[in-house]
Amino acid sequence: MTDLFAATPVTLAEQIQEVKRELAMRAVVYPRQVARGGLKAEAAATHKRRMEAALETLEYLASLRFTAAVKRKDA
Repeated sequence: MTDLFAATPVTLAEQIQEVKRELAMRAVVYPRQVARGGLKAEAAATHKRRMEAALETLEYLASLRFTAAVKRKDA
């Protein structure tokens, strides 16, 4: 098993970038899978909605971090 803490930490910005990349890839792949019958449209919509929610959460956390940094700078 890999030691997750030994690796270089993944920044919040990198996490956001990765989720955006994944959403873009799914936008291409899911319609093909649905058309072939390999994935139900409802399941594809659910997976997309969940990933969009994860992106929203990460972007919200990034905004909090930015707000906190600005407040510290102004103090």
